[in-house]
Amino acid sequence: MNKRIVVVTEIEVFALVLNDMRSAKIEHSQVVAIAYEKEKLIDFYNSNKVETYRDGQWAKSFAKGSPLEWYNTYSEGNSCRHGINSAWLKEDSISRHIQNGIPIIQ
Repeated sequence: MNKRIVVVTEIEVFALVLNDMRSAKIEHSQVVAIAYEKEKLIDFYNSNKVETYRDGQWAKSFAKGSPLEWYNTYSEGNSCRHGINSAWLKEDSISRHIQNGIPIIQ
């Protein structure tokens, strides 16, 4: 029997999880940004938030042209895990998020 000890480095990250308003199902959510500090993600979210406005059939709450334009806002305690969630991820997992176009907010 062979044995080995493997050291895995994990990093705590915070993920902004929202649902696309164009989706037919509200429970379909996605990670739209990640950060190493929760406060940075809160600032990112708030800096894109605007007073709700109409854009055709859509009621939008994020600035036109912003990375969050087509997402619904979240409320604390929702049942779909929308909002800011924390997770411990392996470094290579974070790299995959970046490669998939999810921005890291710094």
